Amino acid sequence: MRLFKAKNQSGFTLMEIVISTTIFATVLTLMLSLFNYTLKINRRTEALRQVTQGMRNFTEYLVKEVRNGQIDYSDSIAQCSGNYVSPTGYTTFLKLVNASGENKCFVWSGAEEQLLYLYKNGVPVQTLNPTNFKVDLAQFYVRPTVNPSTDCESGQCPAIQPHVSMVIRFKVTLPTGEERIIPYQTTISTDQYDIQDNNVNPE
Repeated sequence: MRLFKAKNQSGFTLMEIVISTTIFATVLTLMLSLFNYTLKINRRTEALRQVTQGMRNFTEYLVKEVRNGQIDYSDSIAQCSGNYVSPTGYTTFLKLVNASGENKCFVWSGAEEQLLYLYKNGVPVQTLNPTNFKVDLAQFYVRPTVNPSTDCESGQCPAIQPHVSMVIRFKVTLPTGEERIIPYQTTISTDQYDIQDNNVNPE
């Protein structure tokens, strides 16, 4: 009489399968969360880089216009009539004559609209803000406040080269919905004026 031995069958029990599946799902969830977090950080960093580059292009345009041109002390553009003498010491507009002799005026619309406009004679008003950020603040400190070449009293003219300090604050909305404030400040002198010899009364 032959006796048959039952073969040992190796395999996973139901409990082992449940535990393995749980561990795998947990690890996969953690990896996906880490991937999504990394992707979100990369998108945010790229958005900030693009915004910073756009802001740099915007401010470099303003700096170039001032440096290569001259400050306009006249009322050649109706939307920018007025002088640079103000109780606060600054204005929300900047009038320039660029290197081509073209009159331009940059005007901040205020804290409600948060836009920076460009006015030129015979040309519709332009909005300079890129679509993804607004100008939360724009102040222009023009010195001297009068034209050192022509506006002199008693033979005395301001003995400083015309220059402007710009204080601008940008409000950026990232694709994630997050808002960031980016401040910017610089001082630029023009290259067009020569200080007169009889200047003895600097501001």
